[in-house]
Amino acid sequence: EKAAAEKAAKEEAARVAAEEKAQKASEEKAAKEEAARVAAEEKAAAEEKAAAEKAAKEEAAQKAAEEKAAKEAAAKKAAEEKAKAAEEKAKREAEEKAAREEAARVAADAKEEAARVAAEHCC
Repeated sequence: EKAAAEKAAKEEAARVAAEEKAQKASEEKAAKEEAARVAAEEKAAAEEKAAAEKAAKEEAAQKAAEEKAAKEAAAKKAAEEKAKAAEEKAKREAEEKAAREEAARVAADAKEEAARVAAEHCC
């Protein structure tokens, strides 16, 4: 009877030890799975952050390129307007010079004509 009780106690202890071992293995497996899930989430978050940073850099570069192109276009337009104004000024000055020369020529012709008429009447 004592041997049977000892055998039953040993079997019970073995069963409890096996349950505890299985429980521990199950908990370790769950912990590993949780750690893997957390690592996967962290990796995905890091990849998402990197993609967002890359997109922001590309957007900033595109904006800078657009601003540079706009500045260059504005500078080109200003240079064209300056050149046009200089051309118009030169044209106006040339026209004014031609008008002065024409007026001087007309005045000289009139003076010459007056001298001729005076000479005809004088003598």
